[in-house]
Amino acid sequence: MFEHAHTQYPPKPELQAESNVKNNRWLFHLILFGLLFYFFFDQDIVYVAALLLVLLIHELGHYVMMKVFGYKGVRIYVIPLLGGLTTGEKTQYSKREWLAVIAAGPLPGIVIGLLVLVINIPLQLPNLKTLWTTFLAINVLNSLPIYPLDGGRIIELLWFREDSLYRFIFGIVSVLSLTVLILFLSSPIMLIIPLSMVLNLVQEWKRYNIRKVLRQEQISYIGDFTEISDQQYWTLRDVVLMNNAGKFPDAEAGQYRYSILEPILIQEVRNLLVFKYVGKLYLIERMLYMLLYLAMLLIPIAVVYFKT
Repeated sequence: MFEHAHTQYPPKPELQAESNVKNNRWLFHLILFGLLFYFFFDQDIVYVAALLLVLLIHELGHYVMMKVFGYKGVRIYVIPLLGGLTTGEKTQYSKREWLAVIAAGPLPGIVIGLLVLVINIPLQLPNLKTLWTTFLAINVLNSLPIYPLDGGRIIELLWFREDSLYRFIFGIVSVLSLTVLILFLSSPIMLIIPLSMVLNLVQEWKRYNIRKVLRQEQISYIGDFTEISDQQYWTLRDVVLMNNAGKFPDAEAGQYRYSILEPILIQEVRNLLVFKYVGKLYLIERMLYMLLYLAMLLIPIAVVYFKT
């Protein structure tokens, strides 16, 4: 099906270099987040301030841990009324490292929330109560085993391969669970998240079936874009074109020349690739990490329950 033994492949396109311009818009978006939340949801200034502090510390946890592990282009993005996101680039890392990056978001907030709770036991100050309840509520919710929350990302990383059917099923369960949670919390604007997840799942199902064909044809799709060969890139690009008829009118499978839509094709190829983690996470380690995750999730719940 993809036999091009004597084909001369042009060099694969280079990825666009990350801009060195500092991303300072996150601070403006954080302030905008607070203003919108204040006017549309809750005009309690103490609660809004606590919410912004929780969001900031959560994303700084991811940010600092990425910096510690040497990620490049680490940036914080704040999406008004929806939450935050921290991104970075690294070509090689282990599951242990990525688990640390994920846990560095909710864990500091949970620890801070528990400390403020203990401090406030003799004081009984309303503002401190607002602070610890916000820290614990937001970070415990974020630790629930629902993708794309941090808890769901931990579960996915521990137990599902990126190209497995079980990961796709976990995605469907997460969409349903997240929708129920959002409706329970009476936050209809947040329904945009499961909606976007549904659209992503449709694409992921398409990629799952493409990868099955690639395995049958013994075509590798494992690795980072910077590591694949020119032949791998153009072969995977052919697969993308054959499975997206009409989407790229000026590009044709088997014609190895750059298209005006090449940046989009590059992203499609990158989406098809499955990252290969450095090292192996053994079963006993997975079980230990699972226990630590459950402790992070259940200890604050237990403390609040017995306190009340």
